[in-house]
Amino acid sequence: MNLIATAYIQTSFGLKGEVRVKSISGEVSHFSNITKAVLRGKGSEQECTIERVRIVGDKVYIKFEHINTREEAKALASFAMFVDRSEANPLKEGEFYFQDLIGLDVLGLDGRVVGKVSAIFDTFAQDTIEVKTEGGVRLIPYLDQFIGEVSLEDGTIQLVNEELL
Repeated sequence: MNLIATAYIQTSFGLKGEVRVKSISGEVSHFSNITKAVLRGKGSEQECTIERVRIVGDKVYIKFEHINTREEAKALASFAMFVDRSEANPLKEGEFYFQDLIGLDVLGLDGRVVGKVSAIFDTFAQDTIEVKTEGGVRLIPYLDQFIGEVSLEDGTIQLVNEELL
């Protein structure tokens, strides 16, 4: 499977093992098409088959096979939910999944390679890319004041501000 992070499990819902999930993209309609998911959290990973999905407004409720009690569902709170790329939220023109940035060369203002993206972090303030440089690891907020053009075709991210290097 080519996995894409698509949601976080927030909490259990009801008494029969349902969970409420929060979509990472904010889109929820694609959840109706998801059949399998990989759940990661608390040092574990498990592949689950999806038994049922209910979408109520912007809320998504999922029932996984073999999760049948409130306690079992509650144990999944804060787990990340990954799905196969084919079942993830469809991308529009010019969009990309953040994990597609991992491994891209980071270009300085003069076009030279100054590092490579090694991870992406979803923080409360903003998304942040981890860049490995010759001088060590640097964290750069994924904000317009630091990040310019992203080219998956060229395998590059252009910095517009190098002050955090």
